[in-house]
Amino acid sequence: ITSVELVKSTLVYAGEPQTIQLKNSYINNTNIKDIVEFTTTSEIQGEDVDTYTAVVVIKQQYTNNYEFENEQVGIIEWTITPKVLAIPTMIDDVIEYNGGEQEVIISGYDDTTMKITGNNTGVVANTYRFAIELLDKNNYVWEDGTTDTQFYTWKIVKSNTALVVTLVAGGTVTAAGVATYSVIKVRKGKRRKKRFYNLEEE
Repeated sequence: ITSVELVKSTLVYAGEPQTIQLKNSYINNTNIKDIVEFTTTSEIQGEDVDTYTAVVVIKQQYTNNYEFENEQVGIIEWTITPKVLAIPTMIDDVIEYNGGEQEVIISGYDDTTMKITGNNTGVVANTYRFAIELLDKNNYVWEDGTTDTQFYTWKIVKSNTALVVTLVAGGTVTAAGVATYSVIKVRKGKRRKKRFYNLEEE
């Protein structure tokens, strides 16, 4: 027997144990899976990212008719590789102030495999920063092949919403939206003065 192969010699981390299987191949019309078997000490099952070694031997009933070309034929190495995750992205890194707490929307974030540190929420107009890192850097990698922490910056900007002014009496609103309101101030023993105030949103 010149070779013994697996159905898959490279598996991707799945978060649970995975078991290897021998590939179908035939010698003298006999499936090699019927001729050989794994030793009891073989690493035929694995969960975490690593390289594993399985050993196969010829079953007792076939030892008179078959042998390995060399001892290396019966030694099979197989691996579990890290699962690749897309790097999360912000849907919008500029949000307008609305008076309440706001949270930046992040596409691709999964709290079962990642965690956020820093300020991904905010209230006042300001610049905020946060980071996302992998919870398990052995079994997961980013799509760029690294396990580096990802850093983000976003902003809450001042609101551009028009200021609504309710005039009690005597006021007018210009076409530009500027409210002019007259105030009559009376000082004891002096002539009344009328002053005008423009109320504009900054």
